[in-house]
Amino acid sequence: MLLVLLLWLWVAGVSYGLGHALAGPRLAPTLPPELRLAVGLAGLSWLLALLSFGLSIGPGVQLGLTAAAVGYGFWCLLKAPAVVRQTWWVELRASWQEPGWLGAVALALVFGALLLLHAAQMPILSDTGLYHAQTVQWLQTYPVVPGLGNLHGRLAFNSHLHLLTGFFSARANGPWASLGQQAASSFWFVLLISYAARQLARPRPAAVLAVYGGLSLVFVFIAFRPWISSPMPDSGVTILTLLVLGWLLEKLLAPGGSVQLSRAEAGLLVALLATAVTYKASAGYLALPLGFALWRLRPTNLSMPRLVGLACLIGALVALPWLGRNVVLSGYPVYPLAPWAALPLDWTVPATQAVADLLEIRYFARWPAGDWVTGGHQPALAWVPFWWRQQAPHDQVLALIIVALALLLALRQLLSPARQQRSATVLFGLLLACCGLWFAAAPAFRFGYGYLIGAAAVGAALLAGGLPGDPWLRRAVLALALVYGLNGLRHEIGAFSPATWFRPAPYAALPIASTRLEGRPVRLGIRGSGFRCNNCPLPCAAGRLPPDLHWRGPRISQGFRRGLE
Repeated sequence: MLLVLLLWLWVAGVSYGLGHALAGPRLAPTLPPELRLAVGLAGLSWLLALLSFGLSIGPGVQLGLTAAAVGYGFWCLLKAPAVVRQTWWVELRASWQEPGWLGAVALALVFGALLLLHAAQMPILSDTGLYHAQTVQWLQTYPVVPGLGNLHGRLAFNSHLHLLTGFFSARANGPWASLGQQAASSFWFVLLISYAARQLARPRPAAVLAVYGGLSLVFVFIAFRPWISSPMPDSGVTILTLLVLGWLLEKLLAPGGSVQLSRAEAGLLVALLATAVTYKASAGYLALPLGFALWRLRPTNLSMPRLVGLACLIGALVALPWLGRNVVLSGYPVYPLAPWAALPLDWTVPATQAVADLLEIRYFARWPAGDWVTGGHQPALAWVPFWWRQQAPHDQVLALIIVALALLLALRQLLSPARQQRSATVLFGLLLACCGLWFAAAPAFRFGYGYLIGAAAVGAALLAGGLPGDPWLRRAVLALALVYGLNGLRHEIGAFSPATWFRPAPYAALPIASTRLEGRPVRLGIRGSGFRCNNCPLPCAAGRLPPDLHWRGPRISQGFRRGLE
């Protein structure tokens, strides 16, 4: 656990420096501190994606970028005028005198301890064993490998969050054996805890933001607690989405009316949306609510044609390295979501495998814990009831909350339309549309927690905003969060292993089969371990190798291809 704390300091230092560098001296001080650090992480993932075409994420890249980012961050702190530092100290002292500061500190301590206990545990997510850990190894050992998806289709599922995991962790074949693979993914939870605590401790805070922050925190911990130690992209993109939605809510519901975005803020919003897509392609649905917010809060001196041009330019700039990595890994711009878009490259994954991987995502989401190959073809009247019965209780509760909030807010809008919340209500409606698109495409809750939890938190916040008694609402949310956090601590402390006091638990060692591909060894996950490779040495694939798989050259970094000799 002590090493996890040090790793969080590493992540914070790098993200602070890069966040200031990318946002610039004018925009950076105006951003919420959590969003400023998220901007730094987003920029780091983009920069690593560019470097990955020619370099592995090894010690040279780690040390060089860390020194540059942390050094720039210290320079920004020292360069800040004395009046700025004095203002910061005065504001901090004033916040201690507000009635909500004690509850906010208690919230941060309880959830921080709960997060630390989970971050020190062994990674257990099945997908992490199947390909997350192996993907990080490939990133740390080689530049992007052509046709890696031919070895195992999931190795072509290109998430830029894995680049962050690789940057903030040690190599698997070194003495520290992947230490730090929990750091980047768990640091997103640190940002969410900080955001929720700030909303509850703000001087004269709005009930809307306090309810939004508190419920977002509780929902995210309920959804992801068992997997905090696993380097998964789902939690990171969910928390990034919630931080952006909170920022926009604050602008939409400002006391004196909506606060327009500056040009820099409009560009930042587009860049963060594009970054979310590079983290998880299903985040593309967020173009609906975030696009509306961009239109509603667009700068007054920026015409619509120029706004659209700016959005296209920034979106393309952020997405191009991701598209390029997709092409190198699989031969498709977006694998496997566009199986018809195969490029004529010798390493391109066969279209039949791309279609099979796409159908597996969709049908397994519709027919979990069953024969998804045939179940996914069932009509909605058959698969929807089966799907509902297989969901975890907390996911069922989340879905029911979203439906109930939609009905209540629609009823309130019909009876007494609230002018101040009209734009925020439209934002909530577009989040509901995202939920509908998710349900129609691939309704696995992990794929859509960003807009599912976002819809629940925004809907509850808007409903609370129309109720009397702001202080009581804030206290109720704080009490709910503390009860949940303390109950979680009670369970985790009882199961705490002293072996993780200094460093987090490593991956479980699984039995691995060995085979040879054209005379060279390849490892295979076996059925008894769920076909998982975990953190075993490269190369390793889940299950049997395709019969037409070949090396592209004498070096592993040259990748794999499929077809006849």
